[in-house]
Amino acid sequence: MAEGEMSRDRQTSSTLQEVQQETILLIDDEEPVQQIVRDILARRGYRVLVACDGPEALAASQDFSGPIHLVLTDVVMPRMHGWDVARSLAAQRPAIKILFISGYPESTLFQRGPNLLGRHFLQKPFLANTLVHKIRQVLDDPLDRS
Repeated sequence: MAEGEMSRDRQTSSTLQEVQQETILLIDDEEPVQQIVRDILARRGYRVLVACDGPEALAASQDFSGPIHLVLTDVVMPRMHGWDVARSLAAQRPAIKILFISGYPESTLFQRGPNLLGRHFLQKPFLANTLVHKIRQVLDDPLDRS
């Protein structure tokens, strides 16, 4: 292995070690979406907790003793909408950051529910790199206290 390749490997390893300290709670009622997103995030070194709905997400949050850095939640789900889950999780964990995802256009979601989407919204379908970039943007936003 050339010196430049070793340097790149060390940088990649260093980056993955930093990312591996971050936990994301993924909430989506569609199993194929869960699997794809979980795989994308795990390959990037994130620890991923998965829930299929709001009540399961709240239980996962209570059962997990470590920090949860970000909630990645679908907005429209059965049993409990994403914004209700986000509000409850933020009450449990005030430092948590939230990224909403949905197949519905953002303008439709604002008409259907409370204006909690803010600037952290990603329209489905999305590319893997777009998802990872948006997550990094939300996690690194020092002004965001969801």
